Amino acid sequence: MKVILVKPNPKEAAEIAEYLQEQRIEVIVVREISKLYQVLENKDYSVVVYYVQGVEDFMQVKYINDSYPDVKLVVSTDAGICSAIDNIRSGHFYTLRQPYHLQQLNEYLGTNITTNENYINKKE
Repeated sequence: MKVILVKPNPKEAAEIAEYLQEQRIEVIVVREISKLYQVLENKDYSVVVYYVQGVEDFMQVKYINDSYPDVKLVVSTDAGICSAIDNIRSGHFYTLRQPYHLQQLNEYLGTNITTNENYINKKE
């Protein structure tokens, strides 16, 4: 088995790599996304452990899932992101994309908030 660790913090990377190597599992640590895709294209890795540090990383996770269906993907996050994922899974919410659209908010709230583009685009 071959494992790629993507964007881990250095201390965790060293500990996990040492443990996996003791289990005779080949490990590579990748800190840059461009390098990840090079490795995935050139090697036969079966597992990617992706350390999600922000919402933007989920786009990469989705891309890996879609583009490399034979690769098992493990997502590791901090507690804050885990809580957000749990809340999303509960399904009791609406989403508002940024920049915010007051008309969409009106629909969710059932109100008649004035939709003034100058207000929406006002600089702070």
